[in-house]
Amino acid sequence: METMLKRLLSLAVALVMVIGLMPWNVASVYATEEVPGETEAPEEEGFTCTNPNHDHTDETVTWTAWNGTGNLTGPGHYYLEIDGDSVNRSGGLTVKNDVVIDLNGKTINITGASFRIYYGEDNTVLTIQNGAFTYKAGVTYTQDGAFASMGKAGAELYVNGMTVDGNGVISNKGNGGLIHSNKTDNIVAIKDSTFKNFATTGYGGAINLYGGQAALENVNFENCAAANGGAIAVRNSGTMTLTNCNFTGCISTYELTGDENADVNKGGGALLVGGGANVTMNGGVITGSTASCGEGVAVRVDGNSTFNLAGGEITENKASNAKSAVYIAEGSTFNMTGGTISNNTYLGDTTYRYEITIDGNATISGGKIYGGKETGSEKYNRTLFAAESADVTIEEGAAIYGIMYGEAASALKITGGEFWKAYAGAHGTFGNSTITGGIFHYDLPTDAESKDIAEGYVQNPITGEVVPVCVEHAYEGVVTEPTCTEDGYTTYTCSACGHSYTDDVVAATGEHSYNDGVETKAPTCTEDGEMTYTCSVCGESYAEAIDMLDHSYENGTCTVCGEADPDYVPECEHEYTYACDQRCAKCGELTNPDAAHT
Repeated sequence: METMLKRLLSLAVALVMVIGLMPWNVASVYATEEVPGETEAPEEEGFTCTNPNHDHTDETVTWTAWNGTGNLTGPGHYYLEIDGDSVNRSGGLTVKNDVVIDLNGKTINITGASFRIYYGEDNTVLTIQNGAFTYKAGVTYTQDGAFASMGKAGAELYVNGMTVDGNGVISNKGNGGLIHSNKTDNIVAIKDSTFKNFATTGYGGAINLYGGQAALENVNFENCAAANGGAIAVRNSGTMTLTNCNFTGCISTYELTGDENADVNKGGGALLVGGGANVTMNGGVITGSTASCGEGVAVRVDGNSTFNLAGGEITENKASNAKSAVYIAEGSTFNMTGGTISNNTYLGDTTYRYEITIDGNATISGGKIYGGKETGSEKYNRTLFAAESADVTIEEGAAIYGIMYGEAASALKITGGEFWKAYAGAHGTFGNSTITGGIFHYDLPTDAESKDIAEGYVQNPITGEVVPVCVEHAYEGVVTEPTCTEDGYTTYTCSACGHSYTDDVVAATGEHSYNDGVETKAPTCTEDGEMTYTCSVCGESYAEAIDMLDHSYENGTCTVCGEADPDYVPECEHEYTYACDQRCAKCGELTNPDAAHT
């Protein structure tokens, strides 16, 4: 009875701990085949496989007990069965084929400097879930990827419901403190997990994705550090999607290399995107990051790479040397459609700093950028710095609070958006710039250059023109009626400041207003004529034929075109063979009825 009660209690605990570990559809991003429905497992074992590519709908999953020692060769599903809540391990763990490990809510304590989960052959798939790894404090690790090293082609890693705590240890191998993936066809998918307190001397304090694809959802990174990319480095054309992921207290610092001058091409307190990589952030927060070298206290993008900010916040990060929270190097691209970059502050000297520095290309069509304040000052930091090589477009949907600065050769195109505290003066020229839209609000910093602008007016940050601005617009509408081909609309213009926009579109009528027609080609006896009808509104026209005229025959010939009359019979000059003939010898007509023989 006692044994049965223990088994039931263990079952209950296991069920509670995996209740939230439902399969996530990571495979839908990468797989070419449809992912089957939710995985099922026998009730008596109490585990659920969270690998999105496994279909257990019509089969019973066999879970094999594992005591945390030895290596694992799949295919197989294993669960950690130990006495107590944790087990120690010093040596590495090699996995092959397709292995699923459920830690059963327990912890593996890593005590050796050479530990890592090693992929023993190509195309190995590892799913690890529901537990924790902790590393011994004070140990310097000698491996890339002290948690998982994906050095084989076609390797896949799925992590769900895990906490991996480095306890402040450092990997001196250089890449991927906890996870190192270095093949272009590798896949990494992580959900509902935490990685913290780990550092590496090279790229990616927690994760280095050197090629391949990754999808992270609800993942937290805490106090991770590296010389490049404090938490994550994505390089070599790798792609990564970050959904509701949080970065707290991550660091990019030369101190990990021991070279105070090694600050070239370094940075990214939380995230480094390089070597043609593409990273999208949608939700989550990057905060508390610092950088003592390079550029980008929070995010650095270089090497013809792309960073897409679709949602989330980059806020309250601090730099002792880096000039901005987000840095986009020459040749790289930044697309901002949502989210916020704000209140990032700077230590050290009093030189102006920026929320974002752009040496490459940027399109900002959503979200907000606004500056924090200099330490000990009421002066707002500038929001955006565009270098000589920059090409920046700001579109409708963007909101920018603060000063923008552009070097003489930089290009800025504003087609929409709203701007506060923006002005020109000595703050840069944006030499190749155009403004065709946007709303510029009066609410300027208390700098000398802006004091001459009266309340109710704002200075265009590019042209320097002072124009009125409204706290509340007073719009008046002018209707443009639809035509046969063009939509109608209403133009609303503010009577105070002149800002305008169009709305209330009415579809084109499609009904033309044609005139009575103009003869554009006269008919003849050999050709039809042409009558052309033209719409008086849009100029569209069409033609109809005018029937040909009849021939004008005289003596068997048309006097206009010379055509012979097919019905014409010329008059006969009668001839008679004999005087007594009554009929013409030529035409046979009875023309001499009175003739008679003598």
